[in-house]
Amino acid sequence: MLIYACSRKEYKNLVIFAGSVIFYSLGVKKPVYIFLFLLTTLLNFIVGQFIENSRHAKKAWLFFGTAFNFWWLIFFKYWSFGGENINAIFHTSLTVKDIILPIGISVPERILYR
Repeated sequence: MLIYACSRKEYKNLVIFAGSVIFYSLGVKKPVYIFLFLLTTLLNFIVGQFIENSRHAKKAWLFFGTAFNFWWLIFFKYWSFGGENINAIFHTSLTVKDIILPIGISVPERILYR
């Protein structure tokens, strides 16, 4: 916060971004999630720019950005849940790997009480 307070106005967003990346990096268990964090941040920034500069496609860009973010939420929270249910319903033996959730995505209660 001190660096942010002392920085010039044009660098304040960069200071917040760098602080967020450093903070996220300190708590992440797999380095690939840092890449995912940067990818989603960049894509959300680009989508935001398209929404701001578009005349007619604002809703389409908003839908795309929201769908992109929900995809990651659904993937990380429900991938193993979906695989387990497919195995149970169709009596298959698909391999369902437990995925380590990135920071910021809550853990389902069924994992906490196993």
